[in-house]
Amino acid sequence: MSSKEALDGRVSMPATGSSRGPAVGAARAGLVDGSTVASWQPTRGAPTTGLPSREAGEGSMRGTSLRAPVWFPWLQPAQDSPTLLPAMLRGVAGLAIGGLLVALNQPRVGLLVCALSLAVVLGCVASPRAQARLDAWFRRAGLWLGKGVSWLVLVPAFLVVFTLARGWIRLTGANPLEFGVRDAPTYWLAADDPRRKLRYASSMFASERVIRRGPSPAVWVTVVAVLLLSAEGALRLWGFGSPVLYVPDAQVGFYPAPNQRTDRYAGRIEINAFGMRGPPYRPEKPAGTFRVFMIGDSTLYGGSYVDQQQLYSRLLERQLSQAAGGRLVEVLAIGVNAWGPFHEIGYLEKFGTFDADLAVVCLPTEDLYRPHYGLEKVPFHSVRHPPFLAWEELLAHLAWRLRETQIGPPSAEERAYRAAQGLGAYARLAGLLAERGAEVSFQVLPSRQAGAGDAAPEVEARDVARLRATLQSASATEVAFPLGLFRGAQGRIYHDGSHLDIDGHRLYATYLRDEVIAKSRRWKHWVGVVSAPPRNGPRT
Repeated sequence: MSSKEALDGRVSMPATGSSRGPAVGAARAGLVDGSTVASWQPTRGAPTTGLPSREAGEGSMRGTSLRAPVWFPWLQPAQDSPTLLPAMLRGVAGLAIGGLLVALNQPRVGLLVCALSLAVVLGCVASPRAQARLDAWFRRAGLWLGKGVSWLVLVPAFLVVFTLARGWIRLTGANPLEFGVRDAPTYWLAADDPRRKLRYASSMFASERVIRRGPSPAVWVTVVAVLLLSAEGALRLWGFGSPVLYVPDAQVGFYPAPNQRTDRYAGRIEINAFGMRGPPYRPEKPAGTFRVFMIGDSTLYGGSYVDQQQLYSRLLERQLSQAAGGRLVEVLAIGVNAWGPFHEIGYLEKFGTFDADLAVVCLPTEDLYRPHYGLEKVPFHSVRHPPFLAWEELLAHLAWRLRETQIGPPSAEERAYRAAQGLGAYARLAGLLAERGAEVSFQVLPSRQAGAGDAAPEVEARDVARLRATLQSASATEVAFPLGLFRGAQGRIYHDGSHLDIDGHRLYATYLRDEVIAKSRRWKHWVGVVSAPPRNGPRT
């Protein structure tokens, strides 16, 4: 017998003769127990060609071993010195996510993510045991995340799509697999009874009874509850769950509910008894006080990303008081998200001007196109039905965005009609303010492009010109449009295309202060610069 035949004989030797033959055969085939991929490698000192001969004895087999191949050796940590690379990568990823959240005006959440990332890295550096536990937790989290995604993707497909397909086949009598058609080409082999094969193929498109494996339903319910509670907490930390509530009103449309306080995103919001975002004021002006009444939309309200004391209305009050040598100045500002001229007229008719010396109408040109509407057109919550969960507020906002997307923007004819109505409403608003004894000023906040550049967009410039012409002919009211006001300014000027951010509020308050001091006859009379009062009556 040749050496090759002897070798083949050993490999094919039955297990009763010796345990070496099957083991060596499995090694040559690269299989262990018929399932695990492995490679047979001799240890140092063992022959590198062929297999150990029978004559070498049992001791020669001790020089061989079956080892599973390492597919990515550079990712395998050494047994005696665990690597910190995974922990460092997680830390860098966490810091990047935290920095992105801070850049997106979410400082609290961003700083929390950065702190957790640093804690993870420091814990791994300080304790290899903590690193091992953290790695195990991440592996377990990835496993459960994969299972969750699989359930979300595959369960609807198997339980809905396949069941509907099976029902359609039964109802229509279709035969997509051409069972029983003897002339059709087929890949079936005569390896089983045809009736049994037919039953097996028929059951492929039917939902089957699920045999429960793994965690019990109670565990799943607990996991889902923990995830929902965690998401609720994260949303509340982000600012959801405690929105500003609004009063639906037939005359005004809607306005913030009186006497509420909340913290949203990065800003504190306090609403006084008249729906204004500001401190409490008496409806009657105190003697010896100069009172400014400001009315407008969300650009005056400031947004939840600006703190109460950083609004340009609050800054204007302090700056005017300093300019008057410490005398009492009050700036009452009613700015409401999504308001237009019709809402402002309704509020003025309902509450009046609070005996103001100067009335300032604050608007971007887009307010010209806002008709009168109520809460049904905006994603705000009524004081009658406040949201119970942060999830409720988030889903309501997403539903509103979906509805607005489906409706689409108004047509050119509708925008032209709304603009004509809006111009007439602003002329009426100026007349009502003057009738109630206030000096009137219109301040048009430029868009980001107009405020930071040398020219306004064509539509914005046209709307400002039309507003000026309308108010000049109706009540001789001045319309200010500070083109290029923020050119070259540094810092957070605009939050988006039309709303100011923190530094923008500060600069705009300074601009308004200069406007009042230079152009308001009421102010000059109050501080004693001029002796003659304005035409529409004296003020104390």
